[in-house]
Amino acid sequence: MAKTSSSAQHYLECYNCEENPAKFLCKMCQGYLCEPCKREHGKKKITRNHEIVSLTSNNEDMVDLLYCTRHTKKKLECYCNRCKKPVCTDCIIQSHNGHSVKSLSTFYKELTDHFKQEKEEIENVLLPKHMELLAKEKEKRSAFTKKANEIQMKIDAHTQSVVVMVKNSGKQIVESLRNAEKDGLREMDKFTESIEEKINQLQLMRIQISAKIEAKPDVSIFKPIYTNNLKRFQSLPTSADYTLTDFQPHNVNNELSLGIPPVLDSYRYSNRLRNVKGTWKQGTSADDCGIDYGRKRESRRRTPNMSYGSQSLPDLSKY
Repeated sequence: MAKTSSSAQHYLECYNCEENPAKFLCKMCQGYLCEPCKREHGKKKITRNHEIVSLTSNNEDMVDLLYCTRHTKKKLECYCNRCKKPVCTDCIIQSHNGHSVKSLSTFYKELTDHFKQEKEEIENVLLPKHMELLAKEKEKRSAFTKKANEIQMKIDAHTQSVVVMVKNSGKQIVESLRNAEKDGLREMDKFTESIEEKINQLQLMRIQISAKIEAKPDVSIFKPIYTNNLKRFQSLPTSADYTLTDFQPHNVNNELSLGIPPVLDSYRYSNRLRNVKGTWKQGTSADDCGIDYGRKRESRRRTPNMSYGSQSLPDLSKY
């Protein structure tokens, strides 16, 4: 029974004195012992040859201390490959006869090795690639806004060269530009948020896997493992490159058209991660991974309504 100290810390109670926190386990008696009781345990003739291990021993050593929940006096010695569960010798005879089994310690080693590999893939491949992609998207966003500002300067400079009546046309073109910019930024923000969400999920998975690796083993760790959790992260989301067509000024005439407004152009590339000859690569081009990923161009055009009906225009030549 665990006791609680004044500092609200929990510890495992010594089975012998029932007072001190246990630091050892007798593998023969299956009893937890404190330091003084361990010494007494080793002095008694009937228990002096018992094997006692520290509770801070390697996790692999602790696997040998697991007992069957059905046959409580039997140790769990094997792992049934067919039923995906640890079993004792009685379990094998009664309900697992003929099934393929392996040593429980062997399977535990394979299990922890698998967790370590997944953790290594998250730390060394998936997280760095997603963070790199996020950094690039932030750079694109800054350059995209800078480009929009440069175009607006051209629009403003051209608009100032005409009469007040023509300025309305310039305002509509600027509005069209900003709408295109908003569309692009909105799409970029959505993509950035999705990357940040995946990074959060990967970091959470890394914490959970680390906890499993470091935790003391019990029967629950041998439940079936679904190894496909990382597959949905191995293909990076499809990234898009957004750009704006440049402002193309027109001569002011009776159509009252300042020029062709900018539109939002989008280019998407595949970012699937491929393991090429032992090296993870990001498939941003066909040359990287030997695959034709293709290129998709999306264009959204917003042209302001420039029609003024049959309104007569002033003679602009005198300006």
